[in-house]
Amino acid sequence: MPSPLGHSLASLLLRAPFEPKGWLLGRTSSAWWRSPFTAVALGNLPDLDLIGSWLVSGHMATYHHDFTHNIGLALAAGLMVALGASSEDRLLAGLWGFALVALHSLLDAGVGPLLGGATLGVPALWPLTNQTYGLPWAFIQMLHFGPNAEIVSWANASALLHETVLFGAPFALVLWLKK
Repeated sequence: MPSPLGHSLASLLLRAPFEPKGWLLGRTSSAWWRSPFTAVALGNLPDLDLIGSWLVSGHMATYHHDFTHNIGLALAAGLMVALGASSEDRLLAGLWGFALVALHSLLDAGVGPLLGGATLGVPALWPLTNQTYGLPWAFIQMLHFGPNAEIVSWANASALLHETVLFGAPFALVLWLKK
């Protein structure tokens, strides 16, 4: 899985081209669903299963990807965002809510132990099927965590650097072009 940093940068990168200059600093809109904070929160929403997994089993990865990395959660999030938006913004707000949560699963579908190798996939159609769907090759290096892995490691530092370059550099470029 990408880190929260990678999911956050990817979510901001998805939103930034559609927002005016000053968006990142909250200077452009009073609509809560358009804020950078909301983009980051929705982009990381599916990984709340890590906390639930830890509370239930004592290990963060026990139920990770089982219930939250699917089209159903993306649709539910889109609906909730739409219902919380003003009536004239409902459709656009709902589409953005859906897109940001779906982006999370898409990114996770591109994760693998080795860049360019096989991906782990996500159960994108759960609960209809438990089959996992992945992209043809990994473009994001998986983080190592769990009962037998140290979170602070060179491998994870390398993965964070890769995510920063992969998503942070284009995000910085978009912000720079909006000057």
